[in-house]
Amino acid sequence: METAERNKISIVIVAVPERLERAQYMQEKLDALIVLDENHMGALYNHIRALKLLEKIGRRGIVMEDDCRVSVTFREDAEKILSAYPDDLVSFYLGKGAPAYIQPLIRQKLAAAHDGIYLPSLIHAVCYSIPNNEIKKVIYNIADNGSHQSDSSISRAYRKNVWYPIPSLVDHIDAKSVAIHHGTRPKVGERVAWVPPQNCW
Repeated sequence: METAERNKISIVIVAVPERLERAQYMQEKLDALIVLDENHMGALYNHIRALKLLEKIGRRGIVMEDDCRVSVTFREDAEKILSAYPDDLVSFYLGKGAPAYIQPLIRQKLAAAHDGIYLPSLIHAVCYSIPNNEIKKVIYNIADNGSHQSDSSISRAYRKNVWYPIPSLVDHIDAKSVAIHHGTRPKVGERVAWVPPQNCW
């Protein structure tokens, strides 16, 4: 029991006060931790806090936003995927709509996909996992990349391809964003998974 608990994947939910109740519901369901952006410092600020927490915990973990819909078997499926891809940044969400420039490439790759696809970047920060030994490098590199968006900043800092399992393990609540993105343009278009999990709560 102690070994299983020690090897258990940590999940950190990045949350804003407007969705705290939702985040607390997710926390209970997933046995997760919450990092709350009480002062609306921005998505990237809160993602960095979550990554620092995972680095401190010292084992592979998952960062999840408070507006994602999670598959019923999320933990079990995520553990299998992370075991199969221990050295990759894994995104458990592959979304439609934004960014528009990469959607044709996604469509092309999905046509030949079996259990997932590689893309050159993290296009959404809805739910992802960075190898623990890469977190320090990512946080260090973020300071130099000039972006305030969590997804593009993390992607530029990681500097490697990203694995997207198909179907996604989470979907996205397609609602107006409440986070402050500090000067970046609001995302437009459909914000749902290309191939969502069958059973979400």
